[in-house]
Amino acid sequence: MASEELKYNYITKKWGGIKLQKEFDGIIEKWITQFEDDEKEIVFDILKHYNYFTTRKIANRIELLFKKFIDTYNEDPKSIVFIPVYKDYGVGFSDEFFNKFWMNNNLKESSEKNIDKLLGEGNIIKKIAIVDDYSGSGKTIRNTIKRCIEVNEDSKNSIYYILTIQMSVKAKKVLNDFANEQKLNICICSLEVSEKVFENQNIFEQSIADKKKNEYINICMKYNVHNRYRLGHEKTQALLTFYYNTPNNTLGLFWAANEKYNSIFKRYEPLKTTLSEMQKKTKARKKEQECEIVKKHEIDERYNYLMAYLLNKDIDLNYHKARAKFGMTEEQMDEAITYLMKNDFIIISSGRIKATNKLKEYIKISKVKEVKNEQEKSVENNKIQDNISYIPRNFEMEFGGYK
Repeated sequence: MASEELKYNYITKKWGGIKLQKEFDGIIEKWITQFEDDEKEIVFDILKHYNYFTTRKIANRIELLFKKFIDTYNEDPKSIVFIPVYKDYGVGFSDEFFNKFWMNNNLKESSEKNIDKLLGEGNIIKKIAIVDDYSGSGKTIRNTIKRCIEVNEDSKNSIYYILTIQMSVKAKKVLNDFANEQKLNICICSLEVSEKVFENQNIFEQSIADKKKNEYINICMKYNVHNRYRLGHEKTQALLTFYYNTPNNTLGLFWAANEKYNSIFKRYEPLKTTLSEMQKKTKARKKEQECEIVKKHEIDERYNYLMAYLLNKDIDLNYHKARAKFGMTEEQMDEAITYLMKNDFIIISSGRIKATNKLKEYIKISKVKEVKNEQEKSVENNKIQDNISYIPRNFEMEFGGYK
């Protein structure tokens, strides 16, 4: 079939070659028959602006993205650690893009999927590049940065480069606001920053944009597209699909199929497997622990005032003074520090004890109200007594390398 015989190549020619255009001619023809004639005009008006990324197109964009990054920031890739967005468990479709990115740009020795382990061992990474195919809300990337800082507080001083093929205006604002609020150095490098479909004259003139939006929503309602997905996740109003998946930020009419409606593009639906159930339960337990923070039992109560003291002292903590203040022996203090580290209340940063966000949250919701006045508070009644004698030792030398 010649290109001039293709009915919808005015839409699909920017997606790929003749073979792909021919394939989509049949797909679009079958899909569009579901709509009434008066509905097809707005559907086609939107579809004309849709981005579909084939394997070849992804490879091309990866090359362009890397080149733009190097040209813009004049960085040596050898001095940067490239990472994917953070995921608690399992694998994600962003991994597909990340793998292609480091392979196509020969970045194997500069790429790391398990950044937690490196940071957790106290490594200071000055420059981190977070690589993702698309960012709609900015939250996944923001959470990745938060995770780096949570694991190693020194990461707050790192430079964070954000590399994406496409990013929404909303995501860019979220990340820039986050950088300003937290005083972080975040640099965004995206091949495209996209507006919402029905805003800022992206597709429709402002005078008719609201009318078109209402027409579109009415069509979604008619074909049972869930309200949550009609304008995309968090109402991002995106228009894109990768050959391996469709971001849920995309307008739902194009991917949110149901029993009565077949979408033109597909989005991966999670399957219930043994592993997924294990991951689900683990996440639930983790969430429960984060809400509860600490279950109240004897050992936690014993350490309440020590935890408040550590939070108040932060980097000024003196090992000798802490032991003397609480009447603790060397063994007891080591046991306490070990417990607090294992339960993620404190970390060792630059040879010093630092309070984590978990500890700060626990103190905030606990019965210990005197955090700000801890230095002035008498804790005689809260001392942990033992028959073992006090044995002084230099905190800086002995405890700096505590594991």
